[in-house]
Amino acid sequence: MKIILNISFLLALSISQLSFADSNEDAMALIKKGDYSGALKIIQPIANKGDANAQAYLGMMYTRGLGVKQDYTEAFRWYTLASNQGEANAEYNLGLMNENGIGIKQNYAEALRLYGLAAAQGMPQAQDNLGLMYARGLGTTQDYSEAMRLHKLAADQGLAIAQFNVAFMYRNGHGVKQDYSEAVKWYQRAALQGDAPAQADLGMMSINGQGVSQDYAEGGRLLRLAAEQGYPTGQINLGVLYRIGKGVIKDETKALMWFKLAAATGHPQAIQRRDQLSSQLPPQVVAQAEKLAIECQQRNFKSCD
Repeated sequence: MKIILNISFLLALSISQLSFADSNEDAMALIKKGDYSGALKIIQPIANKGDANAQAYLGMMYTRGLGVKQDYTEAFRWYTLASNQGEANAEYNLGLMNENGIGIKQNYAEALRLYGLAAAQGMPQAQDNLGLMYARGLGTTQDYSEAMRLHKLAADQGLAIAQFNVAFMYRNGHGVKQDYSEAVKWYQRAALQGDAPAQADLGMMSINGQGVSQDYAEGGRLLRLAAEQGYPTGQINLGVLYRIGKGVIKDETKALMWFKLAAATGHPQAIQRRDQLSSQLPPQVVAQAEKLAIECQQRNFKSCD
């Protein structure tokens, strides 16, 4: 069974969120220029005085090594100070550190608690990650209904990954009655935001005629959008279309090219398909596919076919 996608990231506070003290404009100007060392000189004293927003931002700087040497211990300290004051971004980032064991021992129960605090403040990323923990039973009893409720809260705020997760749960009947039409609706919302997994899944629903009329051409278009973002599942399935000639003109060289690109990520299915097709094609065709794959990668997967 496919695992619900979870893209974990350490949230960088946006410049507009820097509301601390009178030095705000100076700090923002330096951050815009990428002068994090200069910004640090302004932010550090404000954080030392107890400003939660500054503490959270300083934690992010230590997490990413912006203007300072990367130091998860320091990041954890500053996030904790901000979190103790109820700063949602710090709560979320501490949740990520606990969930993934970044700089500290992995602790699902603590991650669940921290995500819950940030989610209660309406942060969509925290709501979505909390939903994932309920879906997987991490730090709590598995509860698809609660997971769906949380994903929906985040999806309604426009978070693409949450829209993907809502779609996935409708498609598979997790926490709700299976409903392909609802799945398509939510996949479309995420796909329009450029979410590659949503584009790939929506493409397969078009190919399979799930929730929409079967349309190989539309499926191929969506898979290509995902493939051009380097998403291996999109690349594999686009390669399959080229191999069978559905929605695109049959071209086994291009099929092998996409299999090779996906296989470069270590994806087991891509490796299997690459090796299988390579063994069936003449050496010169395999060599041409390799050449195309290298050129495609150099173009960052754009205009490859």
